[in-house]
This record gives sequence, C-alpha cells and structure tokens, in this order.
Amino acid sequence: MGTEDNRQLRWVFAIGLSVAIHVVIVLLMVGIGGDSSSPSPVASSSSVSSQSPEPTKKVEATAPAQPAAKPDATAPSKPEPQQSAKPSYSTYTVKAGDNLSKIAKMDGSTIAELAELNGTDIKTLSRLQVGQKIKVRNGIE
Repeated sequence: MGTEDNRQLRWVFAIGLSVAIHVVIVLLMVGIGGDSSSPSPVASSSSVSSQSPEPTKKVEATAPAQPAAKPDATAPSKPEPQQSAKPSYSTYTVKAGDNLSKIAKMDGSTIAELAELNGTDIKTLSRLQVGQKIKVRNGIE
C-alpha cells in the first residue's frame, strides 16, 4: 500500500507541475506576465478588427482679420526695470581653520546653497584652500 500511495503522489505532483507550467506559458503569451510597455498580440489583433477607421477631417488655419494694434503715442511708457549693479552675493576669502559647514553656518545658508551659488558640486567646493574666494549670500567677515 505504501508504494501505491507514493506512485499516486508522484502522478499528482507531475500533473500539477505540468498544469502550472502551461498556465505560465499561456500568461506569457497573452501578455499578463510579460513586458507591460508592449501590447500583447492577442489584445492588439482583437482591438484592430473591431474598430472602424474614422474619416480624417481637414482643418484650415485662418489669419485674424484685424491688424495688429498700434501703440498709443499719448500713453506714458512704463520704465523698464533696471538690473541692480550690485550682485546678489558677496565674496568670502577662506581663512585657516575654515570648512564648508562653518562658512555655511556663518552665512546663514546650507552647503548645497553655497555649492549652487558657486556653480559647482559640494564635493568640489569642499576642497577649500586658504585664500580661496567663494561666493556667499550674506556678507560675512
């Protein structure tokens, strides 16, 4: 009786494994388990056959009938905003014992803001040399 039970279990296992493999293959063919960016062949063929093409409508663009408005000579013109001659930053000269964190703290900004203001990344800016000039937002001494 023991060998008969083993034989039945092996057959049940073999059939179950076969069914599982077939299910995976079918799912891959249908596109459920495949790449979601490409349409499945089954879905595209059924959707193409059920849709009828719509006629293309021709649209023509027309120019506006009115001429462009002329500026009024009597109206006062608005003055253009002038750019400030003073830059939005000041320059700090690196001293012995300075590091980027200390300078950022004195400036009231962050290391990332200093790197952005100086047009570089944090790693490059952190290699400070005594006498080096860097841009800071607030004037620090």
